[in-house]
Amino acid sequence: MREKRSSMRASRGTSGLRKGASSNVGSDIARHLSRIVSGVAALAVLLLPSFGLATGPVTAGKGCVYVRAEAPYRGSGYDHLVHLDNHCDKPAVCHVSSDVNADGEDATVPPKGQATVLLWRGSPASTFKAKVTCR
Repeated sequence: MREKRSSMRASRGTSGLRKGASSNVGSDIARHLSRIVSGVAALAVLLLPSFGLATGPVTAGKGCVYVRAEAPYRGSGYDHLVHLDNHCDKPAVCHVSSDVNADGEDATVPPKGQATVLLWRGSPASTFKAKVTCR
């Protein structure tokens, strides 16, 4: 007489994996975490220029005018701003330009006062180097 053999087949569960089969959850989490970290790092690189590029005294002319340049992103591009902080007792007349805008702008900064010069609105460049001369 012939013996009947029953074949055992693994059934599939709701996850689509065979019951009893282990999924590779650890590597899935690591892969997703790697993508998140890469995205955060790329975002940090894009936003970094908006925190200011240079701070320090203007060496030409009055040594008591401090300059801070920044390029915040405003939706349509980067605004190139140069902040002037006058620590002198007299007003300072400054010419502000950059490697992106060679024409520049003139600004008068009151004694013990501040002024901000907009060199470019909506620039595609996220960085620039401010050039400031004061008298």
